[in-house]
Amino acid sequence: MSALLTVDGLRKHFGGTAAVDGATFQVEAGAITGLIGPNGAGKSTVVDLVSGLLRPDSGVVHFDEKSIQSLPMHMVSRLGLLRSFQVSREWPRFTLMENMLAAAIDQSRAAMWRAVFRPGPLRKAQERDAVRARALLEEFGLLAMRDDRASTLSGGQKRLLEFARLLMPAPRMVLLDEPLAGVHPVMIDRVRDAVLRMKARGVTVLMIEHNLAMVEECCDNVYVMAFGRMVASGSMRELRANELVKEAYLGSDD
Repeated sequence: MSALLTVDGLRKHFGGTAAVDGATFQVEAGAITGLIGPNGAGKSTVVDLVSGLLRPDSGVVHFDEKSIQSLPMHMVSRLGLLRSFQVSREWPRFTLMENMLAAAIDQSRAAMWRAVFRPGPLRKAQERDAVRARALLEEFGLLAMRDDRASTLSGGQKRLLEFARLLMPAPRMVLLDEPLAGVHPVMIDRVRDAVLRMKARGVTVLMIEHNLAMVEECCDNVYVMAFGRMVASGSMRELRANELVKEAYLGSDD
């Protein structure tokens, strides 16, 4: 496999605090890569920087060999790199089906003139979107609720809707920021299986997660962050024996 995402020397300061301090790592195409570490390590800030939500002070981010560190989030997403957030972000007053169709907007047919002068192709595209939306809702166990408002879903169901919505535009890679946050324990297996289905579809995943059992089950490789830096990488078995990892989570005598 080759690297789909490469991050080199990424830095971001907030005032005098270095939230990310020279982070360097890569994510192999078609793999699920984990990003773990104690609270405040800089993990979510890394995802914000890679996705274009924040702009780094310095460093380089390449996605499919394209430099993206200066691009805003909407342009990064058009390249096929999408993200989730710690708190799932659905449109609560929309139905599940409406949430899915809103995520399927194609910029090439978003102009109003196309609806006036080319209604046939636009209608066919909308029909294809509806078929894809129903298939994804069924895959994630949500089809029976397609006409319900998203506000009625549980935390775990909202996360599954978020995953299904992420897949609507057929991304090449997704960044998952704590997918188990706000998920009831009875839904953990369904969320884990959903992440594994992304890999089965050929979608590359970078996942921040505190549930190390899920990380071990899902991830091909894992990076550990502490104090804004990558301090170790490897399998979970290797990381458990790594003294730097133990120090990052437990602290040192000093």
